Amino acid sequence: MSLKRFVSTFAVLAASIGFAVLPGSQPVAATAPTVIDIVGVPGAFGFNAAGFCAITQTGSNKELYCWGVNFSGRLGVGDTNARNFPTKALPNPASGFTNTNVTAVAMGAMSVCAIEGGSVYCAGTNSSGQLGDGTTTNSALFVKVADNNTVTPPVMNSGFSKIAVGNNTACGLKMSMLYCWGADTYGLIGDGAGSTSGSTRPIMLSDASPFINGAISDFGLSGKHACLLRDMGQANDKKIYCWGMTGASAVGGTPTYDLAFRNVATIVPNAAPFTNGNVDSISVGEEGTCVVDAGVVRCFGADNGGNITAASSPGPKWPAVTIPDASPWSNSNVSKVFAGATSACALKSGAVYCWGNDFSGSLGDGVGANAGRGAVKVASSNGFSNTNVTKVAIAAQTVCALEGGSLWCWGNWGSQLASLVPNGATADVFEPVAAVWPVPPTVTSSPATVSPNGGTITIAGSGFSGTTSVSIDSTVAQFSVTNAGSIDIIVPALAAGTYTISITTPGGVITQSLTIGSAPTTTTPSGVGAAPQLVTSANQGQLTQTAGGFTVIQNGSAVSATLTRVNASAASAAATPPAQRSADQVAELQVAGASLLAAFQASLPQGATSNVTVSNTTTGAVLRGLAQDASGNAVDVPVEDVLLITTPSSALLLAGVNATNAAANLSASGVLEIGPGGVINVAGSGLPNSGAAELVVMSTPRLLKSFTAGADGTFADRASLPSDLPAGNHTVVLAGSGIYMAVGITVGATTLPTTGGDSSAVVVVALLIFALAAVLVRSRRLATITR
Repeated sequence: MSLKRFVSTFAVLAASIGFAVLPGSQPVAATAPTVIDIVGVPGAFGFNAAGFCAITQTGSNKELYCWGVNFSGRLGVGDTNARNFPTKALPNPASGFTNTNVTAVAMGAMSVCAIEGGSVYCAGTNSSGQLGDGTTTNSALFVKVADNNTVTPPVMNSGFSKIAVGNNTACGLKMSMLYCWGADTYGLIGDGAGSTSGSTRPIMLSDASPFINGAISDFGLSGKHACLLRDMGQANDKKIYCWGMTGASAVGGTPTYDLAFRNVATIVPNAAPFTNGNVDSISVGEEGTCVVDAGVVRCFGADNGGNITAASSPGPKWPAVTIPDASPWSNSNVSKVFAGATSACALKSGAVYCWGNDFSGSLGDGVGANAGRGAVKVASSNGFSNTNVTKVAIAAQTVCALEGGSLWCWGNWGSQLASLVPNGATADVFEPVAAVWPVPPTVTSSPATVSPNGGTITIAGSGFSGTTSVSIDSTVAQFSVTNAGSIDIIVPALAAGTYTISITTPGGVITQSLTIGSAPTTTTPSGVGAAPQLVTSANQGQLTQTAGGFTVIQNGSAVSATLTRVNASAASAAATPPAQRSADQVAELQVAGASLLAAFQASLPQGATSNVTVSNTTTGAVLRGLAQDASGNAVDVPVEDVLLITTPSSALLLAGVNATNAAANLSASGVLEIGPGGVINVAGSGLPNSGAAELVVMSTPRLLKSFTAGADGTFADRASLPSDLPAGNHTVVLAGSGIYMAVGITVGATTLPTTGGDSSAVVVVALLIFALAAVLVRSRRLATITR
């Protein structure tokens, strides 16, 4: 294997790994549409070759779907993100592309072109003018190829019937005549001008005796050469002409490796056993060309991986090599041939046979990976009969076949196959499997009202896998897909009102109404320390706790409660000064922080929201969106300074902020140590709907703040401890009608130092309370104490 081929092979392997199927990224299987055409990237090898496009038909609509590497937006889906599932190309009102009547498509390494209503539209890289719109501006949507009024006769973008795309050049067939645009590398525009400056608009392929531009029935492009089939409709006059780089003999002729090229269509010479006159089909690969010559497949050019000779002997091949018989394959009565970069396939009596390199299963016969092999029959498996195949497409190491309106693929499992494999793929596929198509998304449930403070909401339904974007009106929202039936969306703080959530998935866009409710009503007493109404001498004794103690009282009785804290499960890491933590300790805190957040989110009842998130730092992790200081400034809370208390029907996330805006320390024994004048933050759900609630500190009960919960029982508030609160042990109580949650804390004579958090961050402690309507998710990374 040459160094060049080794590097190219490595590139494909890298592409495969880089775009492997990710957990939860696979669309749910749906009733597949009727596929009427499939194309790959036969003329390129490596990373950018990973891709396919298919045309489907539903009723009278003919729609384009593409997937694979999305270099510069070549898939026409509006962005540059790779797709490992068939994704419908977006319409572009600005250019007139509707994606409802696509009749032809071609895919290159850098761009894709399609024909709709006889006009050509292209998407992707345009650095060489290969989109043909008269500019060199890339586009992730299909733009219309421009008319060319600078040539005589003018070239109008209408009446096109077929298209081919190379690396940076494209050609279209119109009334049996060929027009090209883009880069003129190796003379690929074929205008014979001698200049290689290229064109950003279509120009006519030049006549060059004996070639006359007309009667063209087929053609193909790679990044280095091009060929066409000219059929004069009489015996011995169906001839192949080629142009471009001559070095690998892909254009026919003496085999050499050099940079010489032909800039006009030149007839491929006769050279036994090939006689140029009865060519039925042609196909252009990366550095090779294959023809069906009076029913016999012959190939010439570079022998990469055995796509010309199974032995993959080095050097260009000319004269053309006849693909040898190898039962059940016999090289006769072949109807079509499909050349690829390292393998090739042929159709005979509705069955597909392939030969060449099989290291990714691209021969499809069910045998494990092999080096170069002779022609084998693709396996009949998984519903693929291999008796009625009408089209084959090759892209690098992956092959797809069209049979009975259905699509089947095999080979490499990267961006090309990926979610086309039912139930996902984690290895190369050695025999055909049916393509899996995304389903249109549906919504079965979503929160009716969301707090104006924002937070994470969960929408249930189907078809969410592969979601590419979420917006709330015009605001882009962050999201994560749990599975095909559930998506979590982070709603930012918004003013009260009605909004529209738009979720874009492979199966389409679905919208859902979102109502942002009014902020909870808060009442502040005239002076801190006023007498509370819900905590009295009658229940004071039941609520009083020692430092680090906790209790939950519901309807007059204590209920079983569980305490979860990071500084117990990751004790050594939490106790180590942040600047001295090892990489393992940092990672341990980050994992524990993620588990804490997951447990907290699991405690929320369905429809309740929270804007609390976890963010990793260089010394651990912090919770964000949780707390504010006395001035209302948001403050991050180190995960090791947080308490989570849960019961079967309630939850409390507790911390505190010192008057100096430093985080209140949570001791190794679970005691919150806060300085005088520190701030207690509360947020959560589970209080009586629209009910009165109080935040109280005692020995002698003193009211910190009273407030009214939201209509759904949610709340978010904060209150400062009295500056004259004596040092020592105290109890903080959140009280609502019928529910009390109490935690024993220690108030210092002066502000106590914090032990956790990022040394460069403002650290906070906050108090959050959440009603538990679902079973709490507990992580094995967190210590639990049950009382």
